Amino acid sequence: PFVYGLIFSIIGTAALQTTQFKSAFVFAIIYSSQLLWFLSAGVPVYTLVSGAVFGIGTVLILRAGTSVEVAAFIAEQERLEAHKKLIESELELNSEIRSFLPNEIYNRVVNRIQNRRMSVLQAMDEELRPREALVACVFSDIRGYTQKSKDIRGYLYQSALPNIRLSTEVVEAHRGIPHLVGDLVFSYFDLESEKTSIWSALSCAAALVGVNDEWNKKIDESNRVSRFVLVSFGKAIVGNIGGISSSREITAMGPAVNILS
Repeated sequence: PFVYGLIFSIIGTAALQTTQFKSAFVFAIIYSSQLLWFLSAGVPVYTLVSGAVFGIGTVLILRAGTSVEVAAFIAEQERLEAHKKLIESELELNSEIRSFLPNEIYNRVVNRIQNRRMSVLQAMDEELRPREALVACVFSDIRGYTQKSKDIRGYLYQSALPNIRLSTEVVEAHRGIPHLVGDLVFSYFDLESEKTSIWSALSCAAALVGVNDEWNKKIDESNRVSRFVLVSFGKAIVGNIGGISSSREITAMGPAVNILS
C-alpha cells in the first residue's frame, strides 16, 4: 500500500504540470495526507522519510525535464514568430511599395531585408541614400515629340505612351533604373562592377533600338516613333534626391548625365 501511495503522489503531482517549487509543495501535501494510514499500516518512519525524499527528487527531475522542453518550445515559437514577421514585411513590401520602386531597387531592398535583417523602411532608406558612384547612363528621347504630341488621341495615346512603357520594360529587363521625364526615358546602371554596368547599358541601348524598330513596323507611318539613344559613363550622385517622407525621386545627377543632355 505504501508503494501505491507514493506512486499516486508522484503521478498526481506531475499531472498538474506546475513549476518545480509548486510541484514539490503539492507532492508534500498529497504525501502528508496519507501518513496516518501508512503509520497505521505499520510502515516504518525511516521508510516514509526515504519515500518523501525519493518522491520530491523524482518530481523535481520530471519538472526539470519538462522545463527544458517548455524552454525549447518557447524558443521555437519565437523563431517562428520572427520568421512570420519577416514574411509579413515581404508581403507588405510586395503589396504597398513594389509598385513605386524600379525592379532593380526592389530586389536590392529585399536582399537587405533577408540577409541583413532590416525592416522595410530601414532597407529602403539605406538603399536610396544618395551616394557617389561610377555609373553607365542611357538617354533615349523621341524626335519631333513636341509637335506630334498635339495629337493626343492619335499619336500620344496610341503610339508614344505605349512606346515609353515598352522602353521602360526594356531598361528594367537589363537591370537599369529608369527615370521618366516626359517622352525621355533616362536610366542609370550601377551594378556589381563597372564592366557589368557598361555592358548592361550597351545591351540595353541596342535592345531599345531593336524594340523601337519592331514597334514601328506594327503601326501607321504617321504614328511611328523616331527615338535616338545615347550612352555615357562616369561619376554621378545616385539615389533618392526627393523627399524622405514625401514622394521619392530616384535618379542620377552629375557629369555623366549632363553630357547626354
